Amino acid sequence: MPENRDKFVVVGLKGASVRKELRLDSPILRTLRRGTVVSVSEVRQRRAHIVKPVNGWASLSTEDGYGIIEPTKRCSRYKVVYNDGIIVRSTAKIETGEVVKIVHPGDILKATGKTQILDGVERVQIDSGWVSMRLREDNGVGARLLAPMK
Repeated sequence: MPENRDKFVVVGLKGASVRKELRLDSPILRTLRRGTVVSVSEVRQRRAHIVKPVNGWASLSTEDGYGIIEPTKRCSRYKVVYNDGIIVRSTAKIETGEVVKIVHPGDILKATGKTQILDGVERVQIDSGWVSMRLREDNGVGARLLAPMK
């Protein structure tokens, strides 16, 4: 998770569509250009509630993981907090990524700064592969696997 959740930047090549409501069929209020810094008050799965420069909802990524809005600051180290440990995979996609290794509770992981959101779950790249921030259960609001370290 980012150190400062409220500052994000538009990274999508076509910008970010800000909609009136959370629903994807809600009217578009404005399209923000790439590089625009936005303030976010809440994140729900792949959607972010933007409060500045316009009040509305935008997607963090597409369904296949293409980034649209990303945190401006990323944590560089994470502690494994899930009691059963976590799996490191060769890719961010669970279905196609091979298991590289298992890391144990309490282990410290160094992140590269790259993330993807797939199936509503943020995935973080570390030196040896990819790990999930949370379990996929309940559309990505399952148990927390990693805790950011300051």
